[in-house]
Amino acid sequence: MNLKKWGTLGLATTVILGSLLIGGHLSGASEKKIYIHDDQLRQELVRAASYDPETGEKIVIEDELPTAKQLETVESFSFWEASSIDGIQYAKNMKYLVFGASTSEEGKQVAVDFRPLGKLTNLEMLQCYSYWTEDETTYSVQDISYVKNLTKLTSLDFYHFPVLDLTPVSNLNELIWFDTNTGVPVEIDSVAVSGTEKKVVMEHPVKYSVQFNDGDKSATGTARNENEEYSADISVQMDGNKLTIENIPAEATYIELELQATSKDYYSREQMAEKHFRANTTVKVPLFWY
Repeated sequence: MNLKKWGTLGLATTVILGSLLIGGHLSGASEKKIYIHDDQLRQELVRAASYDPETGEKIVIEDELPTAKQLETVESFSFWEASSIDGIQYAKNMKYLVFGASTSEEGKQVAVDFRPLGKLTNLEMLQCYSYWTEDETTYSVQDISYVKNLTKLTSLDFYHFPVLDLTPVSNLNELIWFDTNTGVPVEIDSVAVSGTEKKVVMEHPVKYSVQFNDGDKSATGTARNENEEYSADISVQMDGNKLTIENIPAEATYIELELQATSKDYYSREQMAEKHFRANTTVKVPLFWY
């Protein structure tokens, strides 16, 4: 009888202690202090998390170290000129995000790693700006594979963003608005040109998402000389994923391609269409003559 009693008490004690440990673990995770490396991003996130969402009262966040729980209250956010966006992934309930990746501050590194965005799986709207600077990093082609995780997105914009592979967007079934443009030419690998044929056959440099499958695609080209001056308009024929460029003048050192794609039911925002998908890409193709 006594053994049974002590056994029952022991089991009850184990359950209670286990519950306390689990609760303490979960509480500890939500109370974890988050250090955000970039000064600008840290200040803006701390400001956004400094209000109680239920009462609207201001919360004091000491030493600019918000907890994970405090960052989870941020649903709408915008920021500019960050050298890193690491830390934003803790604002996991965010629904609307607008940010500019580049910086006007001389000597400050620009953000190049946007993978933390892939953790914001509750996002419904994302607008990314990457204004070009003297820092060559802002000219680097960006990998947007992280967007495939953002399946709740209905609106996605990449402005002045050097993106050539749009296929991760194919995973976004809720998307009704997608607009992207490179802003200025993105340089790709050089292509060889025969001095006799003055012709190039190359693969289309942009990989489109499924949203453009039944839409319209076009390609135009301009030849430019070593001084980046206009040389001539050239013929660009598109056959599936193949581009054929002919009548390239001998003085041309590179070709500037304007590549456009729109969805079948494309309309402007002002026309309030049900869906809008557009991609404008400018590519610089250096020429190697032989």
